[in-house]
Amino acid sequence: MAGSQPEAFQMESDTSEFHSGGSSAHLFSTENSVRGFGTIMQSFDADEYRGKRVRLSAWVQSRDVQDWAGLWMRVDAKGSSVSFDNMADRPIKGSAEWTQHHIVLDVPENADTIALGALLSGTGELWVDDFELDLVPQSTPLTGQRQRRPLNLRFDD
Repeated sequence: MAGSQPEAFQMESDTSEFHSGGSSAHLFSTENSVRGFGTIMQSFDADEYRGKRVRLSAWVQSRDVQDWAGLWMRVDAKGSSVSFDNMADRPIKGSAEWTQHHIVLDVPENADTIALGALLSGTGELWVDDFELDLVPQSTPLTGQRQRRPLNLRFDD
């Protein structure tokens, strides 16, 4: 468990709700009002994926998600994020049956770590199952932040 308010969430293995196999990861809020997010996550060395495009897939079921939820993946190089997507532009909200979601990111040659998981912002419940991380062709569209754009700020007297 991690996030901006991990103490307001709980994660457990659920053997009554799952997409396939015998269990899923169940992330849920434990308070009536939550102003942050909780996440379940895993990180690992990027060696095998450097210079490649990867797709994270998982099946997600939601119940009463009041703010938003999503899968997320981040690629780091020397302690800084170089690729990121948390599905903020296509959030999971409310209640939905099992649906497969995807994130596609490039893993630069200088990447050292990949972190991924699922997040829940605010109250509600989220089940995730059948995570997969696959190599995909360069023609597969990216879903995350492709580049950082400088802000064009103008200050008038």
